[in-house]
Amino acid sequence: MNAQTVDSVREGVLRRMERQANTIRLLIVGAAGVEALLLALALRIADLEESHSRAHLRHVGAGVHHRRAGPGGARRARLTRV
Repeated sequence: MNAQTVDSVREGVLRRMERQANTIRLLIVGAAGVEALLLALALRIADLEESHSRAHLRHVGAGVHHRRAGPGGARRARLTRV
């Protein structure tokens, strides 16, 4: 092989390595973006569940309780004031 062929092969290999490095960087940034979206979604769901729990506690704290009929009775829940 002559020097010109070796140089062109070397340049081709270096270009390919650079392209792969850029692709990997892009994939890492994309994965970090997806992870950030999943984290935001998880926090949003946790916040909704927390607000639902607080609303339930306010409801129970106001003296309104769900009471079921006795064993074998209707399974309908009734609201009663305590």
